[in-house]
Amino acid sequence: ANGNTDTNVIMLYFKETPKPLSLNVTNIKAIVAITGTNKAGEWTGKKIKMAVKKVKAFGKMTDAVRVVGKGE
Repeated sequence: ANGNTDTNVIMLYFKETPKPLSLNVTNIKAIVAITGTNKAGEWTGKKIKMAVKKVKAFGKMTDAVRVVGKGE
């Protein structure tokens, strides 16, 4: 269990891997800024760059996947 009680989670799927990414508000805002749209259906085919960043969550530092820019 991840403690997430919200059933309206946006899952981002990639053609390169079967494992999806559950999007948080930070990553959604980054994707909207990169793609120019807040409609997830219009993100298909867009490339993004992701990285692992250290973030503070629940009182401790942990690794998190972050959208960091436009993909190539």
